[in-house]
Amino acid sequence: MTTVQVTLDDPQLDVFESPPFLCIEILSRRDEISEVLEKLEEYEVFGVPNIWVLDPRRRKAFTYAGKRLEEVESDALVTADGQARLSLEDVFRGL
Repeated sequence: MTTVQVTLDDPQLDVFESPPFLCIEILSRRDEISEVLEKLEEYEVFGVPNIWVLDPRRRKAFTYAGKRLEEVESDALVTADGQARLSLEDVFRGL
């Protein structure tokens, strides 16, 4: 599993003291669902407002909120406030 964390400002720290704007987990073949869910729950408890999961092998994307992992049915990932949008075609082309 590879993690990408996005902030709106430079936190000036190696370890976040406040939640990033977005966390993206990119799955690998060896990832176990229990470990993935545990990490997603940690992000939610920390207060990360946008949590995305990408499965490059299956070319599927998911959002996580309220202890629920939901597949993205549209052609893009969009943050809860609409501030950021990534087309799934572009996302998977880059992986």
